[in-house]
Amino acid sequence: MMITIRNEDPKDLREIQEVNERAFGQPQEADIVENLRRNCEEILSLVQGGVVDVGSHTMTHPVLATLPPERQLDEVRTGKRLLEEILGRPVTSFAYPFGSKADYSRQTAGIVRESGFECACSNFTDLVWRWTNLFQLPRVVVRNWPGELFSHKMAEWFYG
Repeated sequence: MMITIRNEDPKDLREIQEVNERAFGQPQEADIVENLRRNCEEILSLVQGGVVDVGSHTMTHPVLATLPPERQLDEVRTGKRLLEEILGRPVTSFAYPFGSKADYSRQTAGIVRESGFECACSNFTDLVWRWTNLFQLPRVVVRNWPGELFSHKMAEWFYG
């Protein structure tokens, strides 16, 4: 388990990380890999069905814009590499943690592109147009809603 706190102020980031580490210990790559492997069957069954694609997200879900470029690069590339090991194939899509326009930067989008991704999803609702930036694709947040509420949300998104 790990506390994830959305932090807009970079000067507080280290303090939050220290609290997190004191409470739960430093997350180790081996622990993260083991947790992913436990869910491997579910991930593989989603991908093998041909309806769902699985993309990468980062290792520790930070607000990327608050990190120096080398940390962003490590978060992005390590998450990609581990997911590719599980899937046994290239991972070409990425989703920015939190995903608002304040949570990543142009530099972040460049790091994602240079890491071998073909596209990246943000977290703002919009339509995808042919001129939409492939590294700022809008996405719709879906929660664990009951079926009726999900149907209502779908109608809202598609028909206004």
